[in-house]
Amino acid sequence: MSRKDKYNSSGCLDMTAYLALRNIEREENRKAAEKRRTMKTGGRTWETTMQQTSPSVKRTSSC
Repeated sequence: MSRKDKYNSSGCLDMTAYLALRNIEREENRKAAEKRRTMKTGGRTWETTMQQTSPSVKRTSSC
């Protein structure tokens, strides 16, 4: 996001809109990165990859 995105059309500082747009952009980037990772692994996620490689290992909580 650029510096000019912090200002509204009348030139006043508008941090509420800027923060909302920044959060939307971050979420879109996160989803795009996740999609690239799953495409790179052939559609498998990390959880399914771990289940396929070690099905006998069970995770337990230490709490």
